[in-house]
Amino acid sequence: MPAIADSPLARSTEVIGIHGPIKLRDLEAHVSFSRSALQRICAQLEALNWARRRVSDKAYVLTYATDDFFASARFAP
Repeated sequence: MPAIADSPLARSTEVIGIHGPIKLRDLEAHVSFSRSALQRICAQLEALNWARRRVSDKAYVLTYATDDFFASARFAP
């Protein structure tokens, strides 16, 4: 069973978190997913309220909901 960190959603969230506000084309350069897959992943992140697109330049940024999730998550050793 693959780890949750190996999922495309987790990998994309990690890249957005590391590289700050990032446009879709720049995100595509950091991960090995197709553009259409990244659009679906980003739509899912927006639906989860984990990321949002800035109005000015359409760059993706993480929201406070991501911090809340990881702060309240319980990790097994």
